[in-house]
Amino acid sequence: MKGMAEPTAHPEPAARPGHTAQQARTQAAIIAAAIASLAADPKATMGEIARAAGVGRATIHRYFPERADLLKSLVDLALRNASAAHQRARLTEGTAREAVARLCSEYAELGPLQAILMAGALPDEEMDAHPLNAPQNAEVAAVLPRGHADGSLDPTLDEAWFMGTIWAYTTLAFEYMYQPGANRHAVVSEYLRRVDRAIRT
Repeated sequence: MKGMAEPTAHPEPAARPGHTAQQARTQAAIIAAAIASLAADPKATMGEIARAAGVGRATIHRYFPERADLLKSLVDLALRNASAAHQRARLTEGTAREAVARLCSEYAELGPLQAILMAGALPDEEMDAHPLNAPQNAEVAAVLPRGHADGSLDPTLDEAWFMGTIWAYTTLAFEYMYQPGANRHAVVSEYLRRVDRAIRT
């Protein structure tokens, strides 16, 4: 995308058991094509994704029999990327306000797959059922009482507003970052400033 920096490297999609190195590369190419295609058009078909990946329809269906299977794989990758971002953000260190700033900085580096997630192109039921979803939400929610205790976060802020604020501004940031000609640095700076302003004392 114009104006976008190269995203941080993230975990590869989990290879299926028994896949050869070539099969793993084909699967990774399909995943990459799906991310690019869905970022451009959330309704991209399997045929369009196959063409973007440089494979035939029969090939993509060998790896992902249905579109739902491909979306489920993207949900898994998105949540594993987010889990890695949480680890890098060191949510238990420093003040809660500092932890949120690190978290949002890491979120901003997650790239187009996160933009797809934020745009609602991945199925909510898969997100809700994924084993990483609830622990990740709990990790972020646990920052709030720390912020109340250390005085760095608004004492009137409850969990729903805290989580909703981070989610809403992250969604908006990704929407702006992927607009044609977007100035990524300016968008990220405004994103971090807005989140901080909304949650601090």
